[in-house]
Amino acid sequence: MILKKLLDPDYCLAQAKELAARAESAPNGSDREMLLRVSRSYADLATFAEVDQRNKAACTGGSGEQTYEHARSYALAV
Repeated sequence: MILKKLLDPDYCLAQAKELAARAESAPNGSDREMLLRVSRSYADLATFAEVDQRNKAACTGGSGEQTYEHARSYALAV
């Protein structure tokens, strides 16, 4: 369930924006920096999820699906 959310670019982008907004009102520098780091991570996940969706759509049928699953597994592991 959590992985499914993390592979949804809209969800990740919304989380990134929410955390960036919270960082703006953070009371101290360390909280602000931590929120900005997590926000950037969600933005990176949104980019990955968007590319993942495009790759999945491009690899339909036959060995293309196996190649997609192998590449996706590798990308998630890294």
